[in-house]
Amino acid sequence: MALSDFYQTHPHYKTRLLLHPTDSKGDVVQAAAFVYIKSETEILF
Repeated sequence: MALSDFYQTHPHYKTRLLLHPTDSKGDVVQAAAFVYIKSETEILF
């Protein structure tokens, strides 16, 4: 789902999503650890 699709479906949302794409290089453990660390330091919705 593209961000534009999300906002077309939810036009009343005022908060905007900010994506931080990264390359996990196929390492799912590293990717999960990154999300966990980010969730400890930032508010994730």
